[in-house]
Amino acid sequence: MITSIDVAADGPTVVVKLAPYEESHSIYKSNESLRSENAAPDGFNVVDTDVETTLSFQVLLEGIGISLIDKVPQEMLYFSCKNMEFSYRDSKLNQTIGLKLHWLQVRS
Repeated sequence: MITSIDVAADGPTVVVKLAPYEESHSIYKSNESLRSENAAPDGFNVVDTDVETTLSFQVLLEGIGISLIDKVPQEMLYFSCKNMEFSYRDSKLNQTIGLKLHWLQVRS
């Protein structure tokens, strides 16, 4: 059995709903090419719907580094990443947030 995990905002509360997955009620469809008769699907894709996008943006950063410094000042932690991609899409049906990091380094 496949379980659907739905996350929604209800005022200041975040609601997580677990329910049996029903393909007929979901925008996420199983990858038929990856499915065999006796196996669960290995992945899902979002079906392209004709829902109007209200806001969409993408931020691409070649590289970024952040230092956490104490009162002395002394570096306590350094975080850096390369090829970071952040995307956001909002529509009347759903919100999609994506984050991709191609290289990540954390040192103390």
